[in-house]
Amino acid sequence: MSKLVIQWLSPDKLTPYEHNPKAHPAAQIEKIVRAIAEVGFDQPIVADENLLVIKGHGRLAAANQMGLTQVPVIVRKDLTEAQKRAARIADNKVAESDWLDTPLKFELQELKGLDYDLTLTGFDESELDKLLGLEDDDESGRNSTPPTENLNPRCKPGEVWALGEHRLLCGSSLDEELVVKFLCDSEALRQAERDITLVWSDPPYGMKCQKKDGKIGGGSSTRLSNRFNGAKYSFAGSGCSFLAAESLSNRIVFGVELIPEYCELTMQRWEKKTGREAELASEQMNCKI
Repeated sequence: MSKLVIQWLSPDKLTPYEHNPKAHPAAQIEKIVRAIAEVGFDQPIVADENLLVIKGHGRLAAANQMGLTQVPVIVRKDLTEAQKRAARIADNKVAESDWLDTPLKFELQELKGLDYDLTLTGFDESELDKLLGLEDDDESGRNSTPPTENLNPRCKPGEVWALGEHRLLCGSSLDEELVVKFLCDSEALRQAERDITLVWSDPPYGMKCQKKDGKIGGGSSTRLSNRFNGAKYSFAGSGCSFLAAESLSNRIVFGVELIPEYCELTMQRWEKKTGREAELASEQMNCKI
């Protein structure tokens, strides 16, 4: 296959395939329009040597609705007629699969915590209400936190890890002596000349509370953190509080998490978001686990 090159062409030069087998209702086109307006036109249209569309009929319709003067196009001159026809079908068919409720709900809750418009994901309000209304309790067998079974924790009980200015202690929030030492001996607090001005003591993993906005790192957490410089989270869980703090300015989080795998998950998520590496900030302290 020859090297693919993206060209920017006028939508007027492209011709939709007359027998395109995939429907694109107006509601879907509107979602594509909003997606392009939000993140840009990052999926090129694919056309043949005659500029007859192979893939991207919905994106072309959205571009015309938006009045765009140029769209990214990949021109395929190397495909046979049979390959073009098959590609039009496969482009939509191979993408079909079931959603995984738990990871999907988790990602939606993370976006909600960042005050992001969830309808930009393509789900409408009724679908979002249904997805976010899935039961969290153990009886349902579901969990809103991401899986940790394949993680190899770097941290050990009693260790404190630095995530930039933030600090994460692997230990029990019920170990009063350990937590006091963690906070009172914090070099990060001294250097920043701050005090802990918010303590979030929600039950483990930030389980949802009645009449609140969501989980740790969710809407309520973000708004509360906006009012305080230093926050201590007794159950750091999968690190939503650290991600929320990174989305704000001048906020430091001190989190305590009992399970090393969740500490590792927190560090990995923070590293992915910031492009920086978590570092061991102190050797093991005596802890009761």
